[in-house]
Amino acid sequence: MRPSLKLILLASSIVTPAFAQSAAQPESAIEEIIVTATRQATSINRTPLSITAVTQESLDRQGIEDAADLARSVPGLSVSNVGSNSAVQTISIRGVVPQAGAATTGVYLDDSPLTKRGGPAGSGTPIPLLFDLERVEVLRGPQGTLYGGGSQGGTVRFITPKPSLTTMSGHARTNVSKTKSGDWNYDGGIAMGGPIIEDKLGFRASVIGRHTGGYIDYVDRLSGKTFKKDANSSDAAAARISFLLQANDKLTINPSLYWSMQKTRQDDYYWRNVAQHTAPARPNNPATTYGPYNYYGKGNYNSGDVCNVGDNFAGQFGNCMPNVGVRNELLLPSVSAEYAFEHMTVLGVLTYVKDNSRGNMNFSYQEPQNHQGGYPFIAKLPIYESYPWYDNKRDGFTGELRFSSANPDSRLSWVAGVYYSDITIKALTEYRANVADLTQAIYGLPPEGIFGVPLLPGNLEYYRDHDMTDNEVAAYGEATFSVTDKFKLIGGLRLSRTDLDYSQLTAGPIAGISTPTVANGGVILGQIAEKQVSPKIGFQYFYDGSNSIFGTISSGYRVGGVNQRPPVRCATDLASLGITGTPDTYDSDTVWNYELGAKVNLFGAQINGSVYRLEWDQTQTNYGLPTCGFTYTVNAGKAISQGVDLDIKANLGAGFTVNAAIGYSDAEYVEGVVGPAPNNTVYLKKGDPLPVPDWKLALGLQYAFSLGGRDGYIRADYQYASSYWSGVTFGSAGYSARRQRPA
Repeated sequence: MRPSLKLILLASSIVTPAFAQSAAQPESAIEEIIVTATRQATSINRTPLSITAVTQESLDRQGIEDAADLARSVPGLSVSNVGSNSAVQTISIRGVVPQAGAATTGVYLDDSPLTKRGGPAGSGTPIPLLFDLERVEVLRGPQGTLYGGGSQGGTVRFITPKPSLTTMSGHARTNVSKTKSGDWNYDGGIAMGGPIIEDKLGFRASVIGRHTGGYIDYVDRLSGKTFKKDANSSDAAAARISFLLQANDKLTINPSLYWSMQKTRQDDYYWRNVAQHTAPARPNNPATTYGPYNYYGKGNYNSGDVCNVGDNFAGQFGNCMPNVGVRNELLLPSVSAEYAFEHMTVLGVLTYVKDNSRGNMNFSYQEPQNHQGGYPFIAKLPIYESYPWYDNKRDGFTGELRFSSANPDSRLSWVAGVYYSDITIKALTEYRANVADLTQAIYGLPPEGIFGVPLLPGNLEYYRDHDMTDNEVAAYGEATFSVTDKFKLIGGLRLSRTDLDYSQLTAGPIAGISTPTVANGGVILGQIAEKQVSPKIGFQYFYDGSNSIFGTISSGYRVGGVNQRPPVRCATDLASLGITGTPDTYDSDTVWNYELGAKVNLFGAQINGSVYRLEWDQTQTNYGLPTCGFTYTVNAGKAISQGVDLDIKANLGAGFTVNAAIGYSDAEYVEGVVGPAPNNTVYLKKGDPLPVPDWKLALGLQYAFSLGGRDGYIRADYQYASSYWSGVTFGSAGYSARRQRPA
């Protein structure tokens, strides 16, 4: 985590005295947040679920600007970049990290699902910007019953404020910060809303823009000259408008429109000093000694340059700094309608989702490595640049019809509903590079002499055109029955069916195909049909009026997906392993959660905690061929994550409040993944960790005061996360001695 110095300027406008008074609380009170995680409004301190809720006020006061900031303050929550093929961050909860396949955490904006299936480059779930929210809810543990596929580790819900029909209000924010060893960051946003027609029609509108300065400096590996500072900057923006119509005393209609954009420049990873090594001879390339290149240690985040210039040509090329960034855009129109019957409430939600992720990857070193047994440099090749391009589009509809009991004090409360989605994904990936120069320098042959297929027009070495329709239908229900005034039983069930219809066209010399057909494997057509049952059982016992213990057994799943055809260079690997071909598809995997928790008010402090054990079966796992570098996905291995989540909030009096969030997670594979004989390649070893920190700690101390009739505060926050391994350990294929990362 890079330290930063941050100045936060907050302004509120058009806030009536009545609004300010309604927000005030007695000094001794601990903030009581109402959540809708169970699809019904309940107090967070009485909800039998491991959940953290953070209000917009708390986000602002703690300087939480994005999902990575949020993860440092919420136990069990982790955020990491997907990698060089996407700028979209990956959210994981309790160690259930998607190292292959689809997302493992459900993401919602209000009642609209944003979770995106895994697959080609550019896949990833868009995350809303943290501005003009009522709260963020982080639900830990599988939520398959109420939230469906993809909520294996948990669900994150971004809840926006409803337009007011009675009061005008507004909010503005400006943040300025400086990243250590990097550039300046800044953002600004404004939100406003209120009645258009008193008690009948209201609106809420907001807009925000953000610039995040970079911190990685690129250095020429041959001269040591820094030629680009703070290269990995990013920009983001979002806008939202929402209306609320009170049609009559029972019916409300709420249309809304959300748009967001995120753009990154360069990758968020970097490489450091390179030890001297001698690359073995190739047919047209003698054994050559390279390095050492030791120019990167003089700065915290110096990196080698991004294009591959041969040592024999030092100084003959200017430093190249291509734009290998990514642009992600999301458009989300939605409308909900709620009707209140005497004993039941009915809610209907219809959402159209359209997003697009496009960008470039940097394979300038990876492709030479694939031809030289892991050695990326080629002294006699003047320059090699490879920046594969992708365009990943999703659009379609989701709809939900939900019924819930109207009386929260009744002996039996329940919620039930049906869900439907119809989504289309179109993804195109193209690799264009001076491959003819590469093969000539290494082998003395043109591409067709190595691959058997010439380059396609425009130096196109590979393309993958992937189309998929994703249809899901589900029915679910959950009920809570009060056996006594103190003891409640909870049960739920979700039945779902997912159909994925897919087609893939793959061609180019890397694939060994000039014209794709079904016969040569360049055309893959098929369907995945899966049925899932997601049960949940639990209890809650109030041993006094407000303090309780609870227990839960729940499950979650994610659907399978489609693999791509292996490159022709992998034929030798496949033959040596006795594999006739990689599987076209892979299946769903499942998580079961066993949890015991308590919510206690002790000496004026609210303490919410839980202990858990998650068992993850048939994990969607990367399975790499040993020498050609191609990776596909299989269902293999088993992982277990177990640990503790703890949230503490206390009012110390005299204006002082304190909060603490502590999380411990022990997440590892308990069954390995081994390839077929005779190689018996170990892809995952029993005991390999999942890439999340073991320990996380967040502490906050706040002093609130009044000065000149205005409210103010002074706040200090400290976060800690232990370092963790981002890859497999020694003894597993793909092990690297430098894969430990600071959290």
